[in-house]
Amino acid sequence: MARLIAVCSVVMLLVAGIATWRMLDAPIVSVTVRGNLDSAERLQVEEALSSNLHGGLLSVDLVEIRNALKELSWPRHVSVRRVWPEGLVVSLEKALVVAGWGKDYLTIDGEVVQLAAQQNELVLFNCRHVSPKAALELYQRLQRDVAAVDLKIAQLEENALGEWTLTFSNGINLNIGADELDARVQRFITVYLSELSDRVDQVASVDARYANGVAVSWHEEPTVRLAMGMADHQTRTENGLR
Repeated sequence: MARLIAVCSVVMLLVAGIATWRMLDAPIVSVTVRGNLDSAERLQVEEALSSNLHGGLLSVDLVEIRNALKELSWPRHVSVRRVWPEGLVVSLEKALVVAGWGKDYLTIDGEVVQLAAQQNELVLFNCRHVSPKAALELYQRLQRDVAAVDLKIAQLEENALGEWTLTFSNGINLNIGADELDARVQRFITVYLSELSDRVDQVASVDARYANGVAVSWHEEPTVRLAMGMADHQTRTENGLR
């Protein structure tokens, strides 16, 4: 008799447990997404959620959902939690993107991510050899220098030879080669202040790979070389420059 009572008690506990599970594992009725997201990002999140909401509120795999959202690349932090009796709350923190990297983007930590929508206002990096972090460090260093003369780098490009070209937001291209980059930018700044700042719309490009000056290409005019402290109007020669 005692054994029968024990068995009945176990069965009753199992039945109660199953009933409780079924009650708690109710269908997910609402999913709240929190974060400063634009419309394209919200659409990506909704698509990822709809593909990974398997089961009820108790049986749904929160780790699976979180991993699916992390695969979008642009979220820096993702949390997913249950809110009884019928919903989930998804919170996303976006990575801070500071530059374009080809078709992708760079975060402030130098990590490559993909975005839901194109961002055209960022500085663009086109680099053949250096790592994303190295390119970002170079940009930050050079931008600090040129900001002193109110210039903004719009594009940073490294060619197959490892030579660097800066394109400023005012349209001027600056070739600084592969060596002595900081010194060449400083030489350009000196000439820019003394010779070019009042004629920006006339300047097409500047070559700072000279030892004692820069070569300036003017729109629809011959190229001239500006030595430090003087304009000697010599014809540009690129032999051996790097």
